Amino acid sequence: MFASASGSASAAAVEAIPYKRIIKTRVGRTCVDYDLASWTRLMQQPRRDWSAEASGIPLSAVRVAALECCREFLRRGSDDSGLGEATNEDFLRRLWAVHTDGSLTNAGALLFVLRPDPALDYIRRLAPGGDSLLRVRNPEVSVLEQLREVELAFRSSNTIAHVPAGLATAQIPALPFRAFRQSVVNRLAHRSWTLAEATIVEHVGSTVTVTSPGGLPAGVTPENIITHPSLPPNRRLAEILAKLRMAEREGIGIDRIVGDMLAQGHDLPVISEEAGPMVRVALLGGDPDAEWLALLSRLRPADAVANLDYLLLLKTVLTVGWLDAASATKPLQKSAPECLHALRGLSAVAIDTEPVLTQVKGIPVGSPPAWRPSRALRRATPKATKVLQAPRNRANVARMWANARGRVSSNELADLVQTQANFAGRVLKDLQEEGELRGSSDSGMGRGFHYIPVIRPQG
Repeated sequence: MFASASGSASAAAVEAIPYKRIIKTRVGRTCVDYDLASWTRLMQQPRRDWSAEASGIPLSAVRVAALECCREFLRRGSDDSGLGEATNEDFLRRLWAVHTDGSLTNAGALLFVLRPDPALDYIRRLAPGGDSLLRVRNPEVSVLEQLREVELAFRSSNTIAHVPAGLATAQIPALPFRAFRQSVVNRLAHRSWTLAEATIVEHVGSTVTVTSPGGLPAGVTPENIITHPSLPPNRRLAEILAKLRMAEREGIGIDRIVGDMLAQGHDLPVISEEAGPMVRVALLGGDPDAEWLALLSRLRPADAVANLDYLLLLKTVLTVGWLDAASATKPLQKSAPECLHALRGLSAVAIDTEPVLTQVKGIPVGSPPAWRPSRALRRATPKATKVLQAPRNRANVARMWANARGRVSSNELADLVQTQANFAGRVLKDLQEEGELRGSSDSGMGRGFHYIPVIRPQG
């Protein structure tokens, strides 16, 4: 009934969706405004789920090798559903890869049937501009078979970093495998299949970039992609990949990528939308931050490491020196009330027995609270906090605080950079002389005296 590895089938046609110019629409009970670019992307997406529609391709075109890939993926994913033990036809039906008319859905045809053009193009180089050491670009097989070959190529090329861990040495991959898989699978599930171009996977040194045709869904940007509701244009395709344990359940794929990179001491992934349109995901691997890994190992409760909000807040507070609800909205991509809740939760997390965050002192009564690295966090991360507390950085901290909070006092700055109030006052006085701050009173002294940022005219 099923095709051998040499079987073939034609690709299914994709219905074109006409463009309509509009910038306001109703979603449920809410009237939503879109800019023209977002609305254009929205109208370019299929109004129906193309991947769930009938392909007209019979089950006999399914490649046995693709089915074996599925069972292998399920075994590696610790499948407990019994799906891997089903007969071939039942297996496909339980995956929702079969349409009610008896043919494969477009998603099923895409994953299990021979594809004349490569869907993935993996290139391995040791350095930018270097010769290609390995290339996996295999047409005439199914997408699942191509995915397996790319994963094997990545595993064989992913180097190991040796990180000191007390008296021992920990071995950590240059890039976490799950973050790599999620980046590739996510782009396969969300890309435009109306375009023939392959999804490009470039593995250069310890960095992987995944570039796929098609833009982000309407309303989704790199600035809100972590928390924006999932809008897969190919919903049935995404569901099948999730059932195969290839993709995370809906809505947390990007979270997993970000969390895995941070948990292994790597930088945040870089996600961008480029002309084409195309979406590009860059995973920046290499030697992990040993100081950061040691910090995570000491957090209590231990499951705090699994909280993505906590990891993002910790990374940010060690970079900028302080956080409040308003400033946390950008790294968390959440509302200020949600960020305040997360900050309060993180302030209850400890390094061994001491809290990781301390409320900033000197804030006027009634003003929103803010937090800075605690003494325990500073001791645990001397390299990071040494930069924050360096004399040359105090003026930057003062500027950021004043601009964000609308004021800054010597007591606030002294607590932020852990110095004495008279030294902090000298920094603020210098900024006043440079025209960046002005005093709250002409006397320049007295109870409650503080500085206010000077708003300079534009242009």
